[in-house]
Amino acid sequence: MDEAQQCLTTQDPSFKVEDSTVWSDRVLKDQGQSQEDVALAEADSNLLVLSEDARKKAWEHDCLQFARDVAQIGKIYAQVEKTSKAERLRKILHLREENAIGASVVDTWMVKHASHRCGSEADIQQFMDQASRHQRPRTLKILY
Repeated sequence: MDEAQQCLTTQDPSFKVEDSTVWSDRVLKDQGQSQEDVALAEADSNLLVLSEDARKKAWEHDCLQFARDVAQIGKIYAQVEKTSKAERLRKILHLREENAIGASVVDTWMVKHASHRCGSEADIQQFMDQASRHQRPRTLKILY
């Protein structure tokens, strides 16, 4: 080793034997690792585990946040559907109410102004007497 160091020093004073490939492949393996190298390797493995755990936690966080967003969108959609359904029902009930009012107006007008009766002369005379007592009929058609 001393001979190699003297030869290398004359060629390149900044070069050290420890920098050679032979040294790192053979001698370091034979000598074992120093305490500092072991500590660095252990720190690297701990950092790797923590990094993997951090990625896993970030993934779980993103998944949970996505599930929450989907649930919130579903809730908003249900409220919109409920509102639109209630609006359609309100319109339908309003139309039914208007139809019922219109039908009663037409029915009342028909009874009052366009009453048709048929029967014998005595029946018609009785109907006319009743109508004249309650109100004066405007239109009365007599069918024989």
